[in-house]
Amino acid sequence: MLVDAELLKRVSDGDREAAGSLVEGLWPDAYRIARMVTKNSQTAEDATQSACIEMLNSLPRLRNPASFRSWFFRLVTRAAYRENRRSGWQELVRPLPEQAEATPEQGDLRAAIWSLNPRERLVLTLHYHYGYRSHETLRC
Repeated sequence: MLVDAELLKRVSDGDREAAGSLVEGLWPDAYRIARMVTKNSQTAEDATQSACIEMLNSLPRLRNPASFRSWFFRLVTRAAYRENRRSGWQELVRPLPEQAEATPEQGDLRAAIWSLNPRERLVLTLHYHYGYRSHETLRC
């Protein structure tokens, strides 16, 4: 989701409808990133919710609206790591649902990605799936 400065200003000014639209638009990507870190859907959902709350509370202090996406996804990443620590880094032992529907090649690729540690998995996802540049992924 592309986020414009006007929407961010409205959210910062307390517009609840704008805040709902912003969170709704960001949620799918934020959840996917949290899921890549946590490997657990419930933990990812908790982390995404935590990051959205932190974003809404911290948004008035954001100096550069152009950096919003990278700033927000760093919040998501940190929240996912916090949730992992809180939950004891529980890993899923069964295959992920999307692996069952994949072609053999896709399944091999997904298995390789999921075998990486959370930070490496996140960096690859941010770079190849979300188009972040290398220097942007180093802060995760």
